[in-house]
Amino acid sequence: MNFRFPFPLEVALIDDEEGILDLLNYSIESITELTPLLFTDPVEAFEAIQERKIRIVFTDIDMPHLRGDELIQKCKKLAWNVDIIVMSAVIKRDVAFKCFDAGAREILIKPSDISRVNDALIRIVERYKIWHQTCKEVSHGFTDRTVLKMDGDEEI
Repeated sequence: MNFRFPFPLEVALIDDEEGILDLLNYSIESITELTPLLFTDPVEAFEAIQERKIRIVFTDIDMPHLRGDELIQKCKKLAWNVDIIVMSAVIKRDVAFKCFDAGAREILIKPSDISRVNDALIRIVERYKIWHQTCKEVSHGFTDRTVLKMDGDEEI
């Protein structure tokens, strides 16, 4: 088994304000493990998330055609894990709870400091790197017929 993770990872940046998308795009240029895909239409974004199996989504809440909290719920029904960060100028407490209940990792208030945006994305990238390394080690262990055991267990 050979586990390869497709770095750079695609991240869907979704906001109906193009200026915010430009700022987000500029802010993550330094994160070489990410390739940003920009969307002003959340419906189009969700179609791309499904087709491309995008694993990282950065979304606004108040958008036409599909609200961000609804987008989060749709993403969480997909067959793969999607890490979601929400950024909104104003967010009501009940909407924030809906976002977290549906699986959002973080909520940032905009305009947010660029370093907070980068920190949130870097935390997700680091988790994927750890997962990738763990898969490689486990894969290597099975390939070499190494016996895996817990402390106290007898070797089988």
